[in-house]
Amino acid sequence: MIWLILAALAVALGLLLRELARIGRRAVAVVESQQAPKRLDLEVRRLERLEPGGTPENPIEVAAPSVVEAHAGRTPCPRCEGPMEVDEHAVEEHAGERLRVARVRCRSCGHRRTQYFRLARLN
Repeated sequence: MIWLILAALAVALGLLLRELARIGRRAVAVVESQQAPKRLDLEVRRLERLEPGGTPENPIEVAAPSVVEAHAGRTPCPRCEGPMEVDEHAVEEHAGERLRVARVRCRSCGHRRTQYFRLARLN
């Protein structure tokens, strides 16, 4: 009789552990799906920094200041390929060099980024 009770408890425990494992897998899947947009945004930002103009150390060389807004505005959004709009065009100093900085925003998804430009030196 005691063996029957122990066998029933073992079966119940096995079913409970299987259900807990299934719930755990579902919970992990939910957390991963919630974090996916954040991971995508971090990856997009990392790739932006690798492109020309993505950091002050790797600015895009342009002939004149008037070209900065045109260039920044026609670069498509790295997230949705939508059109970008220049919010600000300023001059900043980085490592002793004056750079043009364009802060742009996507008209479609609202993604913001900063692009750096260097004026070409005249010979």
